[in-house]
Amino acid sequence: MQILLCSLVLAAGLSPLLTFERLLQLKEWRRDRLREHLRREGRFSQLFGIVRPSVTILGLIVYFSLIAFKSTAEFAWISLVTTYGALVWLMLFKFVLGKQSRPVWTMKAVSTFTLAILLYFVVALILAGFNDLAWVMVILSLLPLTSFCFVISAWIVLRPLDQFLKRRVLKKARAIRRKMPNLAVIGITGSVGKTTTKELLAHILSDRSLLVTPAHVNTEMGVANLIRRSLKESHQIFIVEMGAYRRGEIKLLCALTEPHIGIITYIGRQHLGLFGSQDDLCSAKGELFEALPPEGHAFLNADTTFCENLMKKASCPVHTVGTGGHATYEAFDIVEEPAGIAFTLRGAQFHVPILGTHQVTNILLAVAAAETLGVPVAESAKRLASFSAPTQTFERKEGRQGQVVLDDTYNASPESFRAVIEWSRTHAAKKKILITSGLLELGKEERLIHEELGLLSREIFHEAIFLNKKCVHNFEQGYGKPVRVFPRQKFALKIEKDMLIVCVGRMPETIVEKLLT
Repeated sequence: MQILLCSLVLAAGLSPLLTFERLLQLKEWRRDRLREHLRREGRFSQLFGIVRPSVTILGLIVYFSLIAFKSTAEFAWISLVTTYGALVWLMLFKFVLGKQSRPVWTMKAVSTFTLAILLYFVVALILAGFNDLAWVMVILSLLPLTSFCFVISAWIVLRPLDQFLKRRVLKKARAIRRKMPNLAVIGITGSVGKTTTKELLAHILSDRSLLVTPAHVNTEMGVANLIRRSLKESHQIFIVEMGAYRRGEIKLLCALTEPHIGIITYIGRQHLGLFGSQDDLCSAKGELFEALPPEGHAFLNADTTFCENLMKKASCPVHTVGTGGHATYEAFDIVEEPAGIAFTLRGAQFHVPILGTHQVTNILLAVAAAETLGVPVAESAKRLASFSAPTQTFERKEGRQGQVVLDDTYNASPESFRAVIEWSRTHAAKKKILITSGLLELGKEERLIHEELGLLSREIFHEAIFLNKKCVHNFEQGYGKPVRVFPRQKFALKIEKDMLIVCVGRMPETIVEKLLT
């Protein structure tokens, strides 16, 4: 009977165990990102949910009511067992509909989830062994609400082993890298534009033997695993995108890859909620320049606010790019064309099939780094004429009814959001719609940034739609009119001919697909 009861309690808690495990995985098993997510989305709803506490409270009310009216103990217990059953049916219903969140089953996810289930079951078994069965049933009914505690406990218990394995992977990757002293390593970091600059540079250098970090691989473990599995002696160049959420992480990546060339695209306000301040963010990105050897080369967007401070961090020559001042590589005659952008650099005419004039500095950085590696500017201009922009990054798509969808859902920052607004200003569509999930991890700047974006959107977009309620009020303060909120599952929009629909920020691909039909 005891085992059967505990199994039922475990089944009732399986859904929240899976959901919280997935959340931890999405936040890369990081306390700082999890903390910022809980602050923004609401601790109660993210830890406990809404339906589970409601079902549990209802079951307890029925249970205590039956006790108060001196019902038989067996009949009262049935009410709590029914509560477990309702939670189990809720989980099965979510599975059938495909709405049950679950992690990608990596080795870390499997081991953490297995230990969490074991801890959960052991605690349930211990509680079920107490003599006062009436209160045991009450406590067990509350156990599914604390599922997140067991996932966190498993995560903490396994952390020493995780750190040991991580150190071993990093050590192997460093050893492989050091066996290749002639490998040209290019590190690319910044608040915005990293991926685009990486792809532009890889396109220019496509005739060489390249290894390039794939999409969403920009942490020390991701890069270390790539080195172990894919880096060969035949590779001439290794292009590494470097991401960071706090100081010291770029330094770790540099110790792992030993870059000769460093590119900082732009210092903005992305992840301010994690860094704490823009000065700390700047210092973190500047770790790339600090790691470069004296014979290396540093490349920097001269339009960034912290340009002078960053230049001082490098012991090697620093080359700047820009569009409106004195820079080593400066673009002139910038024009937004229907199929991309055009400009002149050192007498070479560039026609690059990529949207947004803000991309010019990314192109300049790629061209400048390529020239250091022996590719003349004029040759880069020829090669970039056939460039294909990364998917979901300022990507223009044509719908069946004549609508245009700008897909910028790969990632989002205040700077890229402003660039989207500015691009939309020049578009000739009769009706312009903004769809966004808002921006994440902005900390104390969240309110001001969304208010500013709303103000910039006021005269451009006929309607703004948010996919969740967070930051809607702040955006409305600047926008000056009501903003519609659509839950992602219920999203719908009437498509009209000659409509521009702009999608900004992380959202399911199914939403963009709906807009194209």
